[in-house]
Amino acid sequence: MMRSLGVVMVTIMPVLAGCMGPTVTEDMLTCPEDRSVFQICTMDYNPVCGLRKDGTEKSYSNSCGACSDTQVLAYQLGECQ
Repeated sequence: MMRSLGVVMVTIMPVLAGCMGPTVTEDMLTCPEDRSVFQICTMDYNPVCGLRKDGTEKSYSNSCGACSDTQVLAYQLGECQ
């Protein structure tokens, strides 16, 4: 019984770990939840690194550009490393 419980736990834990979304750290600025309104952004260059829902990072020319992408949860100043 204990052995089968251990096998089940070893099988389930990686699956559950994969369900966790990307972590937004306290040094990041979050994008607004409601982005249903069409947004017009200026073309200024003040690069930010956007954290996307799938956990990847992508550089954007500015914060407005980052938050216009509905896949972006948050961003931090500067290009992605």
